[in-house]
Amino acid sequence: DTEVYKAVEALNVGDVIDAEGFLYWYNGLNPHVTRVTVVSSAPAPSDDGIMSYDEFMEAELDTEVTVDAYIQAIQEWEENAVTLYAQDPDGGGYYIPDMICYEKDAEKLAPGMKIRVTGNKAAPYKEVQIQQARYTIIDDAEPYFAEPVDVTEYLGTDDLIRYQNQVVAVKGLTIIPRGEDGGVYTYYYDNSGTDGDDMFFDSTLGDLVVNLKVESRVSSNTEVYTTVKELKVGDVIDIEGIIFWWKQPYFMVTEVKTAD
Repeated sequence: DTEVYKAVEALNVGDVIDAEGFLYWYNGLNPHVTRVTVVSSAPAPSDDGIMSYDEFMEAELDTEVTVDAYIQAIQEWEENAVTLYAQDPDGGGYYIPDMICYEKDAEKLAPGMKIRVTGNKAAPYKEVQIQQARYTIIDDAEPYFAEPVDVTEYLGTDDLIRYQNQVVAVKGLTIIPRGEDGGVYTYYYDNSGTDGDDMFFDSTLGDLVVNLKVESRVSSNTEVYTTVKELKVGDVIDIEGIIFWWKQPYFMVTEVKTAD
């Protein structure tokens, strides 16, 4: 609650400051700061260098990219980082894993919010993402929530990857058994079966197997988590969620409805 503590919490990247404190040495210069004065505030974000989704996709891997996008889903803050799914109103989706963020700053982030993200483009397991990201909130933007795109017809085709990291819908999926017990269940990545963790379940559309997931850090203790726990083999459902890639497409499910 001290003046210096509050002053530092209010700082933004790009602010120019004067600092006072006590000088000590621990493997190098380490000032103990007792006073901070802002000399000049960070300039407003410039539109220079902002990429469209197509430009982002055309950029070389391991190069710096900058995009504007609207948050669609947020994983819980953990270990000084937060993971986001964001989308451009023109159609493109972005996966931004482990974006460095203090917990108090993470609390300010919300679905629908516009942010400017700069980081390195990467594509492990074919999943295009922005790594080592830093961000700025665009305060004057109206919230935007993407309408799900029905990708049912693209399942099993190469066209599906175009919709990765976007809000999508799939209709007419039939729940099938998962696991030796023939049931639908929740589990850790090590199959421990602990309730409250990521929930994986499988379905079919014709001859295709469609992998589904409820991300506990996004959706635990929500209606969708409860709904999936109550599904039975043979149920036919429609889902909404976000496509992500981990060697193959998965659907991070955010809504489940019984098909009409």
